[in-house]
Amino acid sequence: MLRPHATALVTAARTSFYAAVLADAGRSWLRILVGEVDATAVLTAAERLAGIGLTWDGSRLAGQAAARAVEARDRTCLLQCARALAGEEEVSPPTGREPAKAAAKGAATSMLSTREREIAALVVEGRTYREVGGKLFISAKTVEHHVSRMRQRLGASNRSDLLARLRAELAPEE
Repeated sequence: MLRPHATALVTAARTSFYAAVLADAGRSWLRILVGEVDATAVLTAAERLAGIGLTWDGSRLAGQAAARAVEARDRTCLLQCARALAGEEEVSPPTGREPAKAAAKGAATSMLSTREREIAALVVEGRTYREVGGKLFISAKTVEHHVSRMRQRLGASNRSDLLARLRAELAPEE
C-alpha cells in the first residue's frame, strides 16, 4: 500500500525540491522504524524539513530517532535538534506565556525545578501525561514521576489540590 506512494514521491523528487525533501525524510523514517538510526542523515532530513516549513515534522523525526538511537552522543545530538526545532514553531498557550518563560520567571524562589515548572505549566493547561511527554520529548511515565514528586513537594493531598497549588506556584509575581 505504501509502495505506490513512495514510488510517486521518488519520481516527483527528480523535479521538485519539496518532494525530494519529503522522500529523504521518508527514507529516514523507514530506517528509524526498523531500528537503523543514522544520526547524520536524520539531522539533515529534520533540518531540511524545517527549511520547507515542516518544523513540527522535523522535530518529530529527530525526537523519534533520539528515542531509538543506541549511541549516547547520537541521542543527545538528535534530542537537541528536536528541541530546537520544536522551539522554533511554538506558539504561546492560551494563558499568554510559554512554559519555558514561566519556568524562568520565579524559578529561584520556587519549590519546583525548572523542568518541573515546564511540566506543571502543561499539566495546568489540561494536557495528558502523554501529550506533555510528546511536547518535552520524555516518556509519559517520566511525566508521571515528575508530577508525583511535585505533589510530594507541594504537600498536595489529591489531584485537584495539586492543580490548585501548581496554579499558585506558576502565577506571575506582581
